Amino acid sequence: MSTAVAKDYDFEKYKKTEEYKTLYARHKKLADAGDVALIELIPCHKLNFGGYTIFDDVIRDRHKNPVIDQRTRADGLGIGPVGATWRLDKEDDLKYIYCVFHSPIVRTRLVFEGEEARKKDHQFRVIDAHKSSIEYAETRQEDIIYQNKIFTYEEGIVNFLCMYMNRSTSKPRIQKQTDLSQIWENGRIHKTGEAEANRKKLKAIMDSPDMDYYIVAYNALAEGDAAKETGFYKTAHGTYKHNASIIGNSIDAVIGYLKSNDEVYITLKKGTSLKAAGPKPK
Repeated sequence: MSTAVAKDYDFEKYKKTEEYKTLYARHKKLADAGDVALIELIPCHKLNFGGYTIFDDVIRDRHKNPVIDQRTRADGLGIGPVGATWRLDKEDDLKYIYCVFHSPIVRTRLVFEGEEARKKDHQFRVIDAHKSSIEYAETRQEDIIYQNKIFTYEEGIVNFLCMYMNRSTSKPRIQKQTDLSQIWENGRIHKTGEAEANRKKLKAIMDSPDMDYYIVAYNALAEGDAAKETGFYKTAHGTYKHNASIIGNSIDAVIGYLKSNDEVYITLKKGTSLKAAGPKPK
């Protein structure tokens, strides 16, 4: 339906249903008591990574009331490859939670308590009202956000992250994504030591505004030829060079060089295509 009739949609009508009133009562009780509860969607099959995107302009409840306006995608409902989570104690999350329980199109991919999951299908098990601390809720939501990012990245970025985390780039993309996701999970399980340090390292690079520079830098280093002293490369003594010019002794020095040489950066970026296998900077 076109945006010309947007004014005809009543996105408040569903709030008058008995189902929403019941959900809101649960929310109000939690909020008033300062309690936290999550509605979590967890993949039914661990190795079957696939999200669920609803392309309808409007998501409706079983009474055909419009609930979520998806035409701009700013407010849409989607389930990432590793699931989704919303907080029952947050009023802004209620429309999504309401759709989980009362929208037919959303429920097609969900498995509720007592139901059996279909084999080899992208279904998500609903865990209702998992009470926990605010710290747990925020941590759980962060885990889902970052692991979903890993499983939606293009292969070039996946290869970059694998090289950055010293993991193989020669595996199929899904396995490389699984390896990166495991780094994140291990950091959560082992909250101290090397595992947590690796998780923080992965998070830092994923958050970095310099992500594009890192991708270009690693691609250029994979393409460079140290023997011929052409392109970007690392010498046997650990020095990074661009042709005959010395850059420095770290990957960050290469990033600094690219930031100071826009013409070089733009030229490399136009041809960025990280190889699945190749020289791996140390």
